[in-house]
Amino acid sequence: LGFSLKSDIQCLKSHAGPVVELRLNTLGGAECREKYSETLSVYLKDWILENPDKKLSSESLERLIDGRVMRILDSKSEQDRECIAGAPLLRESLSLESQSRFSSLCSLLDGMGVNYIIDDHLVRGLDYYCHTAFEFTTVGDSNSNASRPVAVLAGGRYDMLATLMNSKRPVPAIGWAAGVERLALELERCGKGAFKEEFPGVYLVPLLSHTTTDDLIKLRSLQCASLLRKHGIPVVVSYNQADADELELTSPKKRQNIIKKGIKEADKAGARFACFIGEEESLQGECVASLKDLETGELFTSLREEELKARLSPIIMES
Repeated sequence: LGFSLKSDIQCLKSHAGPVVELRLNTLGGAECREKYSETLSVYLKDWILENPDKKLSSESLERLIDGRVMRILDSKSEQDRECIAGAPLLRESLSLESQSRFSSLCSLLDGMGVNYIIDDHLVRGLDYYCHTAFEFTTVGDSNSNASRPVAVLAGGRYDMLATLMNSKRPVPAIGWAAGVERLALELERCGKGAFKEEFPGVYLVPLLSHTTTDDLIKLRSLQCASLLRKHGIPVVVSYNQADADELELTSPKKRQNIIKKGIKEADKAGARFACFIGEEESLQGECVASLKDLETGELFTSLREEELKARLSPIIMES
């Protein structure tokens, strides 16, 4: 998810300027959501009884009756502001595992210098969502009467969606949706041009293998992708990881297997170069990577920033 958020914010800011904020929250796992929904439902019913002269919006009352109480936190109605402000926080119902997962994501974003706001009232009302939810909202939006900022892009993680499609087990998944009209208005407001289609000049593959260095590899991969993009080099980051049947392999064999898969992915994506960052590269510092030129077949290992830029000069000139 950290890869996706970093790419999203770079894309939005490069086109719409520094007018968006990243908001994050964690919904926890299914048990956390269920526990919190019960707590929130009790709070809402008590609030209604204790405040007979105040009313929730009709939409929020309908959600309360239908049992979709978490969606009430996302209400944009002025009527609901006071009630929402005093609601119990979802973080108080999180398991230790959910807290640790969210902390790891925040640490990754911190390491990349990505600013974000933890928004306790940011939720997703559908049951298949879990863990991280996020929104990119406009800064200084003229719609000041809304109780929540206006989102131009929003998404999250939804492992349980696959089970609604007859999968026998949850499948880790993330996704987002953007408001085309809202983005177009922001581009117009900031005097920016339209989005340009870019070819994937570099296909970057983090060599993850379920070891203790995976978090560092993720961070180094994001740092490298960010730096290359600043030099005008289009980069696609792979989400490929070692398959379950590869986890018993020794590190060199595991590394070679992921590299082979990464080269196939890069070739399919039409990239000129495949870039790899694993334990060996990540321990040497920021922006150290191995590179394969898919046109000539040449392989270069452990290149540092200036060496990478030199090897990538063909696509720097093209872009």
